[in-house]
Amino acid sequence: MTVLSGVHVASAAAPPSISTQIMIDTDSVDTDELCDPGGISTVSFTASGTATGTYSGPFTASGSYQIGPQVMPGGSSSNELAVGPLLSFDETFSIDSPAGTIRGTTTLKADVPADFSTSGGPINSGACSSFADHTLSQVTGASGTLNLALAYVAYDATITGPGGKSQVTGDSFMQVNQQHVQDSSVGPFVAGEFFELFYRALTTTPIAVGSVDVELDGSGAPFSTGDEATPDLPVVLTIDPPDGMTGHVSATRQPSGGPAPAGYALFAADGVDSALAIEGPNATTADPYVMTFAVDATLLDGIAPQDVQVFRNGAAVADCTGTGATPDPCVSNRSVTADGDAVLTVRTSRFSTWEVGRLEYTASGPFAPLRAYPQPNRVKPGSIVPVRFGLSGARGSDVLAAGYPKLITCAGTPVAVGASVLAPIPVGRGQYLLLWATPRRASGCHDLVLRFRDGDELRARFDLR
Repeated sequence: MTVLSGVHVASAAAPPSISTQIMIDTDSVDTDELCDPGGISTVSFTASGTATGTYSGPFTASGSYQIGPQVMPGGSSSNELAVGPLLSFDETFSIDSPAGTIRGTTTLKADVPADFSTSGGPINSGACSSFADHTLSQVTGASGTLNLALAYVAYDATITGPGGKSQVTGDSFMQVNQQHVQDSSVGPFVAGEFFELFYRALTTTPIAVGSVDVELDGSGAPFSTGDEATPDLPVVLTIDPPDGMTGHVSATRQPSGGPAPAGYALFAADGVDSALAIEGPNATTADPYVMTFAVDATLLDGIAPQDVQVFRNGAAVADCTGTGATPDPCVSNRSVTADGDAVLTVRTSRFSTWEVGRLEYTASGPFAPLRAYPQPNRVKPGSIVPVRFGLSGARGSDVLAAGYPKLITCAGTPVAVGASVLAPIPVGRGQYLLLWATPRRASGCHDLVLRFRDGDELRARFDLR
């Protein structure tokens, strides 16, 4: 979900764009009309078909438009029906192409250029009429509806291609046309046409890898900064908006806002923007956004996945204590995938700047009376040795990584520790005491290895004799 740190920089390949693009339906256009030729008519439509051009493949489109009073003559192509000005036109579309995916929106553009022309009627106009006993396509006694729209629209699309993502804006011409006709002699039939041409030169703005720029449509559909966490894209963010939420959401990488809070470290690489600034409409604590951070195992470097931490505006996000975002924000779940990735789920009612990091204990010691490693400490086999060490603050008693402490000979051979080590005991001021019962039958040079949950290590060397 988001390249926060250790981020993969966009490749040098040119960002995806559109030079020419045509969408035309094959056999699926459907409309729902509310016709009022003397007032405002509303038509909604869905279409699917085949796209050709820069991105070829199947497409789907849906939208709606409004037509004002139909007082302008429509000509023979409209079968004697008058047309009216388009008051609005809004559409969403997607094209699935082997080269990438286009998802975008179109909206009516008022400033139709003087050199723009098309056959079939005036631009930014339409007709929506119920008819009966009307001459339509040489069929008499027909009843049903006819609707059409000719629109000059601006569009805003997000394109995913081999080089990453781009935000593309431009101009397009669209035609939607459908007849629902019933004739006693011929029988019922439905005829329809959908056509869209991406028309003029486009403006292309690359979207950095690990960022997003989406328009929420109220469906609650999730969106993500990447397909999966990988060594090249080690942190990926998926956002599930509440149902019914609309508006624009953008997530942009930016430099870290400062050092991590005490006791933590950020997942960051030199010269890489490690923070993700998200902007979008606010939700509520009862029905919040759900953000899922997936952190690739290669970034953990031995860190326990449960010790991965999310930060909002530089502060560690606490665990959830109730339903919804309680507190706001909060971490509702931590889990590990089969391949060792850490997954954190965060609930929040509002966006801001987010980073991902880990616990950092900053271990020190061992303290007196033991001598600092690698100086040996002479002790008797079977004796109880107090091992004092420090962490950067009180961390509770569960500070050691699984499988530690370990005892090895100075030559590196493991030695069974058994139940001879008690859990570290906090003794105040960030210091801990660990009581170690030395093996009764061991002799010679041995190292006691303490590895902590943040991956840090301490060693103490003993000469058993």
